[in-house]
Amino acid sequence: MKKIQLFIIAILLSSTSVIAQSNATKRADKLFAKFQFVDAIEAYNKLVEKGEGSAYVYSRLAEANYNIFSTIEAEKWYAKAIEAGNAEPETLWKYSEMLKANGKYAASNVQMDKFAAMRPADERAVLYKANPDYLSKILDKGKKFNVQSLELNSTNSDFGGTLQDGKLYIT
Repeated sequence: MKKIQLFIIAILLSSTSVIAQSNATKRADKLFAKFQFVDAIEAYNKLVEKGEGSAYVYSRLAEANYNIFSTIEAEKWYAKAIEAGNAEPETLWKYSEMLKANGKYAASNVQMDKFAAMRPADERAVLYKANPDYLSKILDKGKKFNVQSLELNSTNSDFGGTLQDGKLYIT
């Protein structure tokens, strides 16, 4: 009987921490759901500053930074999320992508190996396993073209291209 009472008390205590976490993240979660990632990042960061960081909060910070392609911040928060217990396959894959975007190819491959072990049938894992060092092969080939600025370029952002006499001009 004592064991049953202890079990029930443990469940009740754990459920209150889940409710408290969802109440604490409610504002940030609403911003995230509305795709207001910059504001959501600010709200989640405030939770971390107050000592209310968790695998969930770190994961949301990572996802929000991933969505605005803030690769350094996303990498940092994915690492914290995984360290805090969120080792979901999609988290590992996105962490790998951010490591790769930041030029950390060996570390990216470590995460991709973990991802591939968890999801061997996933197309991304199959492609990775077929050619894990594809990026170094691409980088070894060097540049295929050389971009040069001309006197006719403005200081503003120029775009668009046209072919004339076999040459590509960007306007």
